[in-house]
Amino acid sequence: MTCYIDLENVNDIDELSDELNDLAEDINTIQDYLDDHIGDFIEKFSETLSTEGIELICNNSKEGIVECKYKFKSDLIDAEVIFSIEIDISDGKIKDYDINRIRINTK
Repeated sequence: MTCYIDLENVNDIDELSDELNDLAEDINTIQDYLDDHIGDFIEKFSETLSTEGIELICNNSKEGIVECKYKFKSDLIDAEVIFSIEIDISDGKIKDYDINRIRINTK
């Protein structure tokens, strides 16, 4: 995977680093909450996560897979993290998850 970051002002590198760290913290929080909510309904997971100020946009389940997006916005970057959450069809509870893609764009 290749990643390019274009900065107009080299002095922004510290702020960019801070923003990337904030994004990484949010992703870690989402993963921690997913780990804690294996066996729970996805609605309970989403509600609990929103108490941390992290909102996910999830589509309807297709064959037991729900795709969720997290959008991160800051002064220098916009990012989108896409998760696939496997739902047990028999009871509607979270079985597993994967991070499919992280897309980061500079402003």
